Amino acid sequence: MKRLDTDWLQDIVEAIDDINSTLSGISRSTFENDRMRQAAVSHFVMVISEASRNVPDAYKQAFPLIEWGEIAGIGNRIRHGYYEIRNDVLWKIYELELPALRHTILQLLANAGIERD
Repeated sequence: MKRLDTDWLQDIVEAIDDINSTLSGISRSTFENDRMRQAAVSHFVMVISEASRNVPDAYKQAFPLIEWGEIAGIGNRIRHGYYEIRNDVLWKIYELELPALRHTILQLLANAGIERD
């Protein structure tokens, strides 16, 4: 089944929401000592990365301040350098990058006529 352009955007929002659920209510220290949460967050970041590769250029051009290339590239770094994943980097992505990315993706979806929370 062919996916719609907006399906990729929804995948990103869902993966961000999954990360938020995984890390909700825990400290950075707890995260750094919990391999299962680390694995889950790594997986969801890879989903975001892969989905971002499929977001049409028209959507990317609408928000050029988003580092689309960096988002796409982090998945490769996790897949191919899994043994070097730094938990502090994953935590910073969670705290600093994902809220703005989620907001932007929600704007793109709204512009396409899809409303989400």
